[in-house]
Amino acid sequence: MSIMNSASEASSSVPLQPLSEVLSRIRSELEDIALRIENNQSAIARSTWQHGVGDEAYLQAMQDADLSAQRLSGLARYIKAIEDASPSDWQVETSAAAATVTLAAMGAALAGRETDRDASQGGEVDLF
Repeated sequence: MSIMNSASEASSSVPLQPLSEVLSRIRSELEDIALRIENNQSAIARSTWQHGVGDEAYLQAMQDADLSAQRLSGLARYIKAIEDASPSDWQVETSAAAATVTLAAMGAALAGRETDRDASQGGEVDLF
């Protein structure tokens, strides 16, 4: 991934995107993941709390899930601050970075391609 200002953009044949837009998409993904963790934690707690409340490992796992959501939300706020401070003429090429993302819907979203977010909500379920 490379960052260029508008002066160096003219010599590039690679499609560039405003850095602030790229950061906004990253922030959105982080916020979505944090919300999913919070929702999953709530659903799991409703179903298992009575059986797990006395289990130290269960409580640690629930606390870890909560901390993970908080950390992701913190990273999203950090990215937002950088996004807000980014010069408007800074451009970035993201195709190589987006290609490293193994989840197709997330890669498309990060690359700025339209995705059906509702369709990407599901996936295969692994029953343990």
